[in-house]
Amino acid sequence: MARENEQGEFALIQKMASFFPKAAPGLITGIGDDSAVFRDPEGKDLLATCDVLVEGVHFLPEARKDPAALGARLVSVAFSDLAAMGGLPWLVFISLGAPADLSASFYDGLAEGIGRKCVRYRAAVAGGNMSRSPGALFIDLFVLGKVEKGRAMLRSGARPGDVVAVTGTLGASAAGLYLLQHPEAAGQVPEPLRREAISAHTNPEAQLCVGRTLSAMGFATSALDVSDGLCQDLGHICVASRTGAAVSVEKIPVSEAARAVAEAAGRRPEDFALSGGEDYQVLFTMAEKDASQVAWRVREDCGVAVSVIGRITEPGLGRVLEYPGGITRPFPEIGGHDHFRGN
Repeated sequence: MARENEQGEFALIQKMASFFPKAAPGLITGIGDDSAVFRDPEGKDLLATCDVLVEGVHFLPEARKDPAALGARLVSVAFSDLAAMGGLPWLVFISLGAPADLSASFYDGLAEGIGRKCVRYRAAVAGGNMSRSPGALFIDLFVLGKVEKGRAMLRSGARPGDVVAVTGTLGASAAGLYLLQHPEAAGQVPEPLRREAISAHTNPEAQLCVGRTLSAMGFATSALDVSDGLCQDLGHICVASRTGAAVSVEKIPVSEAARAVAEAAGRRPEDFALSGGEDYQVLFTMAEKDASQVAWRVREDCGVAVSVIGRITEPGLGRVLEYPGGITRPFPEIGGHDHFRGN
């Protein structure tokens, strides 16, 4: 099988670029020059975000077998940050650190997966960079997005008395990762739920429609995407907004797939939702009076359920989980993924 170094860097870049959408409103010069030239003709606020996938940290080495899925996953992860702000993707820049043992078909598959997702969301690939990696494979996406002036949803606007809400269900991605790491447990999970869990981990979707609807309504006081786990991500809102929070564990929309995997693993279903992360749903706050209207609109526009799971409190009350029987416990100190704590 042909290796990358048999093609040469520039031939490889040209081949990968053939998979990418390269035109977008305002993009003057993209791939092929030292830098991209672009101009926003719509006068919107610009959003900028980057995400990196590192082999052995963000994905298992076995993921190399399906590079198209790996590329598509990277795009969804990066675009999820824009969804949480209420924006849409515009321009994408790719950086790749490649070990010497990658096959030519890997690059084709990776580019096809990235390109397919970018076409779906009408984003252009405007440039990037490629380098040899002496160790693990890593792929980084830098994304520019747009949102109407003054309509970006931030983490810092939550107020005591607001309710805490989340879209969709939680826990399936972490459950899928558990199955990939513990294949002996897979046989104890019904096949449809097993597929659902693994797909939630390997093929997530950014909730761009939800973000656009929330931004347009203007009722969300804060928002972010659930990437590191419910406890840790709600903690980010509390820190930025200088508040506390209380979450009813019974009200968390734990996915059926996560419940089935938890039973097979001998774990509590809510563990996957509270600390698992990578669900890429939208976690947001709003005034209680607006909750029913927002839930109806999001379901109508996007076909996604909204669950109210708690409330924002005064900062002195801390961040607590509420269990049946009036039992409360503080959020776990390590409540999600942290790259530098090793959890």
